[in-house]
Amino acid sequence: MTEADSNSRIVVTEMSKAYVAAIQVPLTQDVLNRFRADLLEVIQTRFLPNLLLDFSGLELMDRSEFIGLNSIVKMAYLMGVDSYYVRLNPRIAAALVHMGVEVDE
Repeated sequence: MTEADSNSRIVVTEMSKAYVAAIQVPLTQDVLNRFRADLLEVIQTRFLPNLLLDFSGLELMDRSEFIGLNSIVKMAYLMGVDSYYVRLNPRIAAALVHMGVEVDE
């Protein structure tokens, strides 16, 4: 893995009864694809009941990035993992709601 690869990856760590994914990089399609593969492999290898998605390092997110991330969350849910979005920038939350993104699930 090159330095560029490691810098554009969402790292999944384990804490007690939860996976923690600190989102510190822009959510490009490549980053989302890699995150999906990494997360689903970790869930299959060692099951934990919760996933915390920490958005503290994310300054921008558009509709397509949210939808891509939400589809990964749904896959984790089908594998028995409940997901929680934490530390989401209020401006991002407001913009997503304003854009009509479905956030009720």
